[in-house]
Parts: sequence; C-alpha cells; structure tokens
Amino acid sequence: EGSWGGDGTCKEKEVGGDKECKKTLTYEVTTEAADGGAECPHKHGDTKEEACDEDPCKSQLADEKADEEQEEVNEASTEKAEAEAAAAEAAEEEEKKKEEEEKNKELEEEK
Repeated sequence: EGSWGGDGTCKEKEVGGDKECKKTLTYEVTTEAADGGAECPHKHGDTKEEACDEDPCKSQLADEKADEEQEEVNEASTEKAEAEAAAAEAAEEEEKKKEEEEKNKELEEEK
C-alpha cells in the first residue's frame, strides 16, 4: 500500500520552452506486499510532476519581483545617501580651505 505525497509547493518550471506551474509529488510505500499480496504500482521514492493552479506561481513570481524591486530601491537609497555624504564632506573641506585662505590673507595684511 502506498500513496503520492509531498509538500505540494508549486514552482514555475520550464517545459519545452514554455513555463508551467508544477508541483513534485513523491510516492511513499506505507505497507510492503506480504503473503502473496500485490506489489505497489510504484516504487518508494518515485516522483512525478502535476500541474498546479497558476495563481500560486504568479503570486510567488510577483513576490520575488517585488523583493528584487525593493532591493533596487534600497541600493539606490544607499547610493544617494553616500553621494550626499560625499558632497557634504566636500563642501566642508571647501569651507575649511576658504577659512584657511582668509586667515593667511589677514596674516599677510598684518605684516
């Protein structure tokens, strides 16, 4: 005796160039044949694929795409923050340079 089982997770797979939503099932023998009984029609551990509803795959792909887009937004935000920090640092350096030049000019005028 046995049955097909598995986690039932649907995944998008490429089949002959097309993408299809499939889940993999595994055959589990629960009771071995005994006393002349018939063998199970499949071996323990055999696998097969079945079609799923399209919605789980579309949802999964949408979630993955949303994650990728959020990662791109985060990277862009980080790059913007780094650029702003670099610009602020450059402005601060420029201000220090101007102050130094003014001090040197005042010292020259005092002489």
